[in-house]
Amino acid sequence: MPIIQECIAADGGARKSRTVVLHQTPIDHTLAWLRERCCPVRLTAAFPLIALAFIGPTRAHAWTDAPLCVAQQPVVSEYQSIYREPDRNASLLCEPEESRTYTLHEPYTLQQGPLWTAPIGPDEARRALREATQLATSSPADALLKLRLVERAMPRIADRLSMQRAEILRSLNRMNEACEAYGVAVDSPDRNVASEARIGLVRCLLQAGNKRGELELERLYQRYPSLGERASLQVELARAKEGWNDLAGAVVTYRAVALKSPETQAANDAQHALERLRERGVKVSPFTPEELLERADKLVYRGTVEAGRAAVADLLARPELPTLIRGRAHLLAARVARMEGRWNAVKDEVERSIGCGISKGDAQRYLPRALAAVEESQNGHAEQRIKKLLAGRPLARLNINQQRAVLDDAVLNGLTEIASEALEAMASNGKMPAPSLYSAAIAASGTASPQALLKAFKVLRGVHGLKLQSTYYYGRALEACGQTQEAQAAYFDVMQLDSAEDHYYSTWAQARLTALRENNVGNCVKGVHGECLPDSGLVVNNAAARALDVAANAELPAPTLPSTASAGLATAFSLGDLTSRPNSILPSRDDLRRETLVARLNALAAVHGNAFPWLARAADLVELERYEDAASEISQVYIAYHDARGRMRMRVGSEAVLMNATQPRYSMPGNVRSERLRLDEWARLSLAEVADMLDEPGVAIRLREQRGEPRPRAYARDVERAAKKFGVDPNLLFAVMRVESVYYREIVSFAGAVGLMQIMPHTGMRIARALGNTDFNPRELLVPSTNIEFAGWYLASLISRFDGRIPLAIAAYNGGPHNVRLWMKAYPKDMPLDAFLERIPFRETHRYVRRVLSHYAAYRAQQNLAMLNLADTLPRPRPDTIAF
Repeated sequence: MPIIQECIAADGGARKSRTVVLHQTPIDHTLAWLRERCCPVRLTAAFPLIALAFIGPTRAHAWTDAPLCVAQQPVVSEYQSIYREPDRNASLLCEPEESRTYTLHEPYTLQQGPLWTAPIGPDEARRALREATQLATSSPADALLKLRLVERAMPRIADRLSMQRAEILRSLNRMNEACEAYGVAVDSPDRNVASEARIGLVRCLLQAGNKRGELELERLYQRYPSLGERASLQVELARAKEGWNDLAGAVVTYRAVALKSPETQAANDAQHALERLRERGVKVSPFTPEELLERADKLVYRGTVEAGRAAVADLLARPELPTLIRGRAHLLAARVARMEGRWNAVKDEVERSIGCGISKGDAQRYLPRALAAVEESQNGHAEQRIKKLLAGRPLARLNINQQRAVLDDAVLNGLTEIASEALEAMASNGKMPAPSLYSAAIAASGTASPQALLKAFKVLRGVHGLKLQSTYYYGRALEACGQTQEAQAAYFDVMQLDSAEDHYYSTWAQARLTALRENNVGNCVKGVHGECLPDSGLVVNNAAARALDVAANAELPAPTLPSTASAGLATAFSLGDLTSRPNSILPSRDDLRRETLVARLNALAAVHGNAFPWLARAADLVELERYEDAASEISQVYIAYHDARGRMRMRVGSEAVLMNATQPRYSMPGNVRSERLRLDEWARLSLAEVADMLDEPGVAIRLREQRGEPRPRAYARDVERAAKKFGVDPNLLFAVMRVESVYYREIVSFAGAVGLMQIMPHTGMRIARALGNTDFNPRELLVPSTNIEFAGWYLASLISRFDGRIPLAIAAYNGGPHNVRLWMKAYPKDMPLDAFLERIPFRETHRYVRRVLSHYAAYRAQQNLAMLNLADTLPRPRPDTIAF
């Protein structure tokens, strides 16, 4: 410590009975004090370490008669023992830099050196954190010093600050200290921080070459089965084994990564490492045919389509491949062809696999059953089957089952005359159940004549429960017959009748009116009683669409403070002290937002802080302007309250992605649970307003327990950016977000879909590759900007692949594009698009399309835009090279 020693000597020689105390002095004042008292001070790499000792969490101290280097008994944290055995005779001030450790669990006991007796204020802490972030790459040592200032000022969020400090220490290759910092964050009350810290700690141990890292890695696998970093951590383990001179173990680990995770960037790193070891003379066994098959299987099911296709082609090109393995490879080729919609190739590959010894039962499972049924019906013998069913009788003499069988055969084989006659016979059959007639009429759409369809739907318009949809398709039949004015009147009837929750048929009716208006069909639209309706602004006339948007534009009433609430809580929520300031000292918009949030969070913490410690942490994070982190803390408040009420457990945040399972409830004793249940309606509404101010509408809606249809334009900046980048209507992105997650950025579905737009991790990996990101981690989908960007690319891709048919793109977003292509294959090519959507076999996808289209219309109505002209025909089928 030459600088301090020289300074003390220059100030009068003897240290005897010298006492200097600096009260709340910033670091710049400390430097000035040193310069004034002694020689010029240079801010070297060693100085931040000296300053850390001065400004770390501590009690007040002063200069004494003790020698400059005193023996210390450093406190050993829970995680310090993981990576090193501390020297208990070492001095914190005198030990070499590389062996120095730090802990936040206990204050340091220093006996001399200038120290502060109180932490810095929020403004200084905010400025210090901003500077630390800026200095993290250019001057990491200075960044560490600034972070220590912030930790001193904000001890409640030391876990989050320790994560930031750990990353900087890793960049400086100070692994022991980095592991210590991660260890602090492992105990975080925020599950997201704790899970990220566990991963960081294991990576740090492996990079430090600590053999405990291998054990901790196994524990991490057990805790997080869906760990996205599994492959990259395995590579770190293999590198550590190289450092331990366990080259054989390193080869085994590298090979496992290359075989079991071939879709990752880590697999490429492992392959390069194996080549390097082979060049050094280390024995590396080549992959066996069985291993190559396993690798190709992983690439087909989890990797990009291009990589899977290439791996299968490479496998089949090997002449020495055993026959049975070749048969399995042909089945993988059939899987790829099925994803791309190449149905003839699917059949060919299945037949080749059977020729290689695969059992017929196993092989034919790769053939879609719906496709087999269609081919059976379209084998050219439809007329013979129909003739056999008729047996010389007219269609009207057949029973209802026979009539439906004739209709189905005629539809699948494009026999318009027979299909029309069969549908008319069913409409005239008084014994035909109305749901069966409706199903038959929808199936015959595009094949039977418009007159036959008109007759069937006219009958169905009088059936209770089918009036709404039958009126819409009655209008479609009128339109096909050229009766456009009557068709428009029917569409207006639909909008008046539609009181369903999703307003699906009203949406389609508006789309058809838009199409007719674009085609300039008719200047006068007849109403129900023959009156001439004005042709101005379809959205204005669409009462249903306007009703859908009421909740989105409605102002929520301010919460009324209950009489039992404390006066301090009421005062804190009053903004009079902010708005009554003189103009000269009025805060900026950003400052007003921060001060308002801090006041409200502190007020809530004063009443409910014991039950919800995340409230005070959120207030500290807002002080530092880390709003996204504060929103995460509010999310933890909601989950804890949700658990206390005994509601169905939720999957939320990083830990849910890592576990791919429902997280355990927040553990709580009975008294804590009682306190959490005291979060009354007023407090919940107040917390919901805080969530809104933190741009976390998903939590706000859930805290308000809104049962209606709120439609905020959530994350508008990210949505507009993605929409512009990929050429998608932003209202469509808003609608998908509303249906998928109700704007909750951290939600994870029980199927594993992540984030605002509910993207599956394997789909996210493929999208990331398409966007040039080769090192994708599924937890990136929890970031709103990333999630929305991926969804924007994917929706734009689907719309293009289905020739601009937005409803089909929506169906493919939920049910998979290969399934949509298969359903199209199972129906006549002339079937109208709206009728096709009625026949979607997946119940979830069927409902999903309806909800998204309805929200899409409502979001467009917010901007006084008519619903788009949704194309009414199916696109021509063609192979799909993207295939996901």
